[in-house]
Amino acid sequence: MSDQGFRQMFISELESLIDRLNFKIVACVITKQEHLKKYGLSALDPYMLSLSLVVERFIFECGAAGGSIIVEGRSPTLDNTLNLAFLDLKIRGTQYLAATKIAKRIHNFTVRAKKPAIPGLEIADVVATPIGRHVHGKATYPTHATGGDFFETIKRKLRCDWKGNFEGIGLVVLPK
Repeated sequence: MSDQGFRQMFISELESLIDRLNFKIVACVITKQEHLKKYGLSALDPYMLSLSLVVERFIFECGAAGGSIIVEGRSPTLDNTLNLAFLDLKIRGTQYLAATKIAKRIHNFTVRAKKPAIPGLEIADVVATPIGRHVHGKATYPTHATGGDFFETIKRKLRCDWKGNFEGIGLVVLPK
C-alpha cells in the first residue's frame, strides 16, 4: 500500500472512531500576540484565562453530576501554574460560576505526564490540532479527510446550543 493510500485509510478510520465515541469537546484558542496587543499590560495570562473558560463550559455541559478534568503536563513550572490557577478558581470562582460550584462539580483536577499514553489525552491531542488550524484558517488533512478538512469531523463533537452553534459554547476564540 502506498503512503497516500495508508494516510487515506488511517484518516478514514480515525474519522469513524471519532464519530463512534461518545464525548463532547470544550476548547479555547487564544492568539497570544493579538491578546497582548489588544489588552496590553492588563491582559490576563492566556493559560489561566483559557483554563477558566474551559472549566466553565465543562461544568455547564456536565451539570450537577460534575466530573473530573485531566490535563496533559508540559513542564514542572507550567504544571504548577495550572494547579495554582485551578486552586484560584476554587477559591474565587469565575464571572459566571461561584467558587463553591466549581469546587463541588470538579471532582478531581489532575495534571498527568504525556507518558504513559492515556486514551482521553490521546483523543485530546487528535482534536486539538484541527481546532487550532481551523481558527487560523488552515485545513487539516485536506486531501484525505471527508469534506476536505478533518475539522468537519471534530466540529460534530464540539459542545453546542440547541441550534447547533458551537462558537462561544464549545469553542471560544479570543480575542474577539
